[in-house]
Amino acid sequence: MKRHIFILITTVMFLSGWLSACAIEPDIVTVSPLPTLAATVPIPLPPTNIPATLVPTHTPPPATEPPLVSTVTAEPTETAVVNFAATDTPTPTRLPGILPTLTPTAMTPIEGGQGFPGEIGSNEFRIHLVEGIADQTIFAAVRADATVDVGLLIFDGNINELAKDADQSVQDLLITARADREANFNDAGLMETLAFTPKEDGDVTVVVTSSAGDEGRYRLYAFDAATASPNVVYNQTVELGSGQETSVATSSNGGKPVVAFINPVDGSLDGQIVLAQDNGVVLTTSNYVGAGLYESAFHQPRTTTGYSFTFTNLSGQTGLFQILVVAMQDPF
Repeated sequence: MKRHIFILITTVMFLSGWLSACAIEPDIVTVSPLPTLAATVPIPLPPTNIPATLVPTHTPPPATEPPLVSTVTAEPTETAVVNFAATDTPTPTRLPGILPTLTPTAMTPIEGGQGFPGEIGSNEFRIHLVEGIADQTIFAAVRADATVDVGLLIFDGNINELAKDADQSVQDLLITARADREANFNDAGLMETLAFTPKEDGDVTVVVTSSAGDEGRYRLYAFDAATASPNVVYNQTVELGSGQETSVATSSNGGKPVVAFINPVDGSLDGQIVLAQDNGVVLTTSNYVGAGLYESAFHQPRTTTGYSFTFTNLSGQTGLFQILVVAMQDPF
């Protein structure tokens, strides 16, 4: 019995030692984390079975156009007044920034040497006809009430015929065509003057203009070398040598204006006017435009005043000059 126990113990001890000698340490395994993948979201594709009528399209709204208005612009027959409506957009007219509309009445003929009395409203054209003679200078002058700023235009020909030849209305012609002569240099109440020599016999159109807000009386004059007038003090063609001068003395008729012109007969000549009171005080010297063109000088006194006009040939040669001096007599 003891022997069996001893054998059992010995066997157990032997097995324990053998197992200890054969023991194997386990491997240590390190697990790396899996890489992080970016999320991918599938993009839905548009359906392919939508009917064409359901696919939205952009249709611009229809353009809005102003209604067509039939307009007929009558042309003047014998006389005309051109009215203007103010606008903020400048237009190529004699009065910048004003768009004209035509209201014809009558074109008024003026007799040479006579003052034509008229009335003018705000932004108006008053159209007049003068009978022109070839190569005979027309001297035009306009004066108005103290609060009215007037201008002058001259067209060589009857403005109705000029408009017809240009296939335009008189209104359009006044806007787009350049006048043969223009004057709008002075302030309200002061005179404007022009001189024009037509190339052939026939009508010459003289237009009086007014500025915005101005309305009142005006008086228009047209003088020439052949027509006598109670307003004309001196009207002669004179020969002046280089640097030579001549003087004309006159007096005003009360507070009415005096005005003088010198016009070279030869286009190469240059003239000058010096206007002085009879006490020697010089009021103005007119020498602005150069050779071949007229000069004018005027003064409007408060009472009867004596004046002298001195006309000088500034050219380097002898030549002929037409000289006109006017002391206006007409009641306004």
